[in-house]
Amino acid sequence: MLDLPRESDVTAIVDLVNRAYRGWGERRSWTVEDFIAEPRVDEAEIRQDLADPSVRLRIVRDGVSGAPIATVRLEDEGAGLWQLGMLSVDPDRQKDRLGQRIMAAAEDIARSEAAQRMRLYVVHRRPELLSWYRRRGYEPTGETRPFPGQEGVTGIDPRNDLHFLLLEKCL
Repeated sequence: MLDLPRESDVTAIVDLVNRAYRGWGERRSWTVEDFIAEPRVDEAEIRQDLADPSVRLRIVRDGVSGAPIATVRLEDEGAGLWQLGMLSVDPDRQKDRLGQRIMAAAEDIARSEAAQRMRLYVVHRRPELLSWYRRRGYEPTGETRPFPGQEGVTGIDPRNDLHFLLLEKCL
């Protein structure tokens, strides 16, 4: 199910992730963070992930075209702790429960490499996403992390209150 991306997939991955997270394109989904103007990811970030041995970037390809229709990013943080991020599904494919299957496959990859815990970060203004992850066994730890650009500077959100909630799950 999860495939290794190639250099030739970079532009399509950037497009997919930004459509899923920022609502760019024709169809908007429940995963859109429309209160954030900047792109979720750019080509330099994807290329960096492809070159980083601690990162496992994976995609799901369309069975006909071979184009990326979903992606997930895993990172080995050491000591049995892994981070899951950039879980993105093409808005036209979200009804297929692909996100749940990708998350399970990503957890299996991490377990196969001796992961004991998985962590992820959710923007605090996303209660529906927080609930989705909680239904899959991820629980808030009480820790937070500032959103990039929100460290004491007036940024995207005029209330300057964006931050991430940390969630973890024992594997």
